[in-house]
Amino acid sequence: MSNFHDESSGLMIGEHGQEYAGSSCGMSLATQSGLQWISQKAGNSNNGNSISLDEQREMVNEILSQLKLPTRGENGSRNRPQSNLPPIEVAKRYIDVYFAKQWLWPIIRESGFREHCERYWNDPASCDKTWYALYNVVLALGCRACLSSGTLKSFRDSENEAWAYFDNTVSVQSNLMYQKTSLQAVQTFALMTVFAQGVGGPQPEYIYCAIAVRFATGLGLHKSSPKAWHMSDLEIEDRNRLFWSLYCLDKTIAFRTGRPSLLDDSDIACPFPRDLFPDHHGEDGSHESRDFFLNVTRYSRICSRIIKNLYSTTSLMQTAEARGATVVELYEELKQWRRVATTDAGQDALQGWASLRETKMTSMALFHQRLVLEYFYHDCVASLDKARRLKDIAEARAGNTSLQRFALDQLAADSLESARSMCLLTQYIDIESYAPNWLVIYYPLTAIITIFTFLASNPRSSSATADIALMQCVLGLFGRIEYISSGNILLTKSGEFIKIVSSLVEKAKNDEENEDSSLSRQPQSLQEQQPRCHERQDDVADLHAPDRLKSSRVDSPFLQTQTGENNLPDDDFSMPYMADQFQSLNWLNWNFLQEDIMITR
Repeated sequence: MSNFHDESSGLMIGEHGQEYAGSSCGMSLATQSGLQWISQKAGNSNNGNSISLDEQREMVNEILSQLKLPTRGENGSRNRPQSNLPPIEVAKRYIDVYFAKQWLWPIIRESGFREHCERYWNDPASCDKTWYALYNVVLALGCRACLSSGTLKSFRDSENEAWAYFDNTVSVQSNLMYQKTSLQAVQTFALMTVFAQGVGGPQPEYIYCAIAVRFATGLGLHKSSPKAWHMSDLEIEDRNRLFWSLYCLDKTIAFRTGRPSLLDDSDIACPFPRDLFPDHHGEDGSHESRDFFLNVTRYSRICSRIIKNLYSTTSLMQTAEARGATVVELYEELKQWRRVATTDAGQDALQGWASLRETKMTSMALFHQRLVLEYFYHDCVASLDKARRLKDIAEARAGNTSLQRFALDQLAADSLESARSMCLLTQYIDIESYAPNWLVIYYPLTAIITIFTFLASNPRSSSATADIALMQCVLGLFGRIEYISSGNILLTKSGEFIKIVSSLVEKAKNDEENEDSSLSRQPQSLQEQQPRCHERQDDVADLHAPDRLKSSRVDSPFLQTQTGENNLPDDDFSMPYMADQFQSLNWLNWNFLQEDIMITR
């Protein structure tokens, strides 16, 4: 138990460990042991491209600074007095754009919000500070989406004006927290969470989401509204859409940061609202595969199960065989989710780049929805593969069935392919100030780190040249971000990963040529007896075969056991198998949102 809290199980961001990120975070390579692993790998290449451990820490801290809160004193320009509100006509335009472009989270109902706006415009004194806060955060989101047009000037202008309105909301934040909670207060903090995820500013979404979730459960939003409350159908819909938006935010933020979720899945009995995005339904009237918010919620439920069953402290007490079975089960659920989420008229809408391009030309909203779903899937595959190796399931394959072994081998190959897909998908990312940070920065960084880890462990891979080129594609995206943000968002330092792995690949190529040359000078009889130790072991096509797992394994620091070694854990570390620790509830079943379980509103 002495090594149970080893630093390899989490990441402390910042020189003094200001923020924690758990094992499910895609940035786990940036742990102290991870940086030491990079130094060991890079130290073997004596070509001048390696960097010291201190330089690596500086590089990682600079990159991760875009994914954490600023320190006190930074962004002082944010602390401004309340700004004047825009004219009504301008406000109407911002609100129109908000409902047109901020389609991901259906936190507020458009008709109800517009009714409150009319009342406020006619009699400003009739509305309290809670409404003032909600109104301003919607203006901030709408302004940022309206003014941002992919240029340096529009990025700066949209950020400055949007933050002025957001500061108005922040100025009354304490009033919202120290008075009787209302649905509008919960909506405000939920929208503040969404605004804080924008690529142009600091990232306090974890804090705002926590406040919103606590307020929501305080109002009983996680439960079904009893008839005794005498609520109208619209009031119930407002509660339900708000809760499930918060559920998705809470679970996805927890999944990306590796931090605990605040919502307990076993205590949720809130009906799921349907048909929140009616414009994107099929002509045949079907909506199961096109209900975007339903698909996001199902994905969030999978994230919740991954966090609890694979990355929680108690889950690490499972045997490697049991952990492998859990990984296989969740991977099957993820693949089933993707089949349901992307099916369009009997075909996979995300198969092939042509389909995605065609979607962009016909419907920008549908295109962005599909792009988000695709990134969701690939990031989840990478996280499952990381969990697969967190306690050396790869070395305990003998205890799994042949089908499970094959599924684990398939996952190893699919994880690398998912990282490559995330790199390729960067060509479709628009750099706008309202674009979420996790889409523009987090997922591409995860892809770079995944490919880097593979190549650093397998520098003789036949795909090395192509993989390095894919990493360069992501670096191009980061260059665009740095330009659009006037240098305020610095991510091109991640190019050091490419330099390091390129030097490793070059060294491996030279070593291989030297070995070939040495073998060619030996007598034929000796060549036949001597095995070719430099034989390629990482053909991606061969990774699908169960008997290839050991040779295809990627040994990396964030896949280590708690003992810090890339092998089976010590006997004294093994924990009793706790197979019954997780309850199986009806709403957690795959069809948990069917009408016979969840009341359709």
